[in-house]
Amino acid sequence: MTFAHPSYFYFLFLIFPMLAVSVYVYRKTFLSAPMFLNNQRLSNRAFLKSILLGALLQVAFVFMVVAAAGPSWGNRYTQEEKQYVDVVLAVDVSRSMLMDDIYPTRLDHAASLVRSLLVDDPGIRYSLTVIRGGAFELVPMTSDRDAVRLASEALSPDLVTSSGTDLGESLKRLPLSFPENMQTEKVIFLFSDGVDGISGRRAVCDLMKRQKITVYTISVGTETRAPLKDGNGNPVLYRNRPVPVPVETDDMKVLAAETGGEFFLSSGSLVVSRLRQTLSRHSGGLDRKSYEIHNRDDSGWFAFAALVSLCCWYLIRVFLWRKDI
Repeated sequence: MTFAHPSYFYFLFLIFPMLAVSVYVYRKTFLSAPMFLNNQRLSNRAFLKSILLGALLQVAFVFMVVAAAGPSWGNRYTQEEKQYVDVVLAVDVSRSMLMDDIYPTRLDHAASLVRSLLVDDPGIRYSLTVIRGGAFELVPMTSDRDAVRLASEALSPDLVTSSGTDLGESLKRLPLSFPENMQTEKVIFLFSDGVDGISGRRAVCDLMKRQKITVYTISVGTETRAPLKDGNGNPVLYRNRPVPVPVETDDMKVLAAETGGEFFLSSGSLVVSRLRQTLSRHSGGLDRKSYEIHNRDDSGWFAFAALVSLCCWYLIRVFLWRKDI
């Protein structure tokens, strides 16, 4: 058995003060009443009912806590029809992407890979987003491949005035590019050199998994220490020496693995064909159906048990008590 919210079990510690209150009420109400002091039979019955009432309330409380924790036994399979495959093409346009350790530059090479993914399939829609100090959507989700292709040819750090590359915060905004209330398969292709890493990587992975988004990461560049360049293509110097900027791949590998995607090196052989094959695994047109695994929600059984306990408490508390009086 698994639980969606196991932290709710801390509420079970409230049973102890509930027990203390039950004992106090019993001593205050029953033991001090003259009618119970003078009648042993009635006193014994009152004691038994007090125990039953307290036990039923605590059992009902336990069942309610377990129900709130979201218990689940096993999985269930559901068939869903996907109308589209929605693809977000996210490209890092920070200054480090101007490195020429891969021809002609990291950014130009990423743009060419973006264009290679624009296949002629009516079941695939594309969105183009640039990342630099945030995520900025250049082309919203569309079937117009020419619009995406034209925008990819103009990628440059000058498109965004923000500085730096906070990949973590930028990735958290990418799910907003997918249309709401549509049964679509969601895919992200991230093109970056990963220089600044992914801040809050765990939170990003959890968000993508909750949104059922598959992320493929493409490391653009090589692991050689290429020099950083300014907007004019000149090396940036520090103490008369070029500033080296190697690619960072660790965070990108983890992000792809955690979301069911795959990590690629843009400098690898046959990278274009591998990316197209990856996209083709998600495509299938308008009539494609898929099966998804969901955890079973068994909280209803425990909620029903809590309700039964409360009903028994009410019957003993009201009807049987009035009969004795």
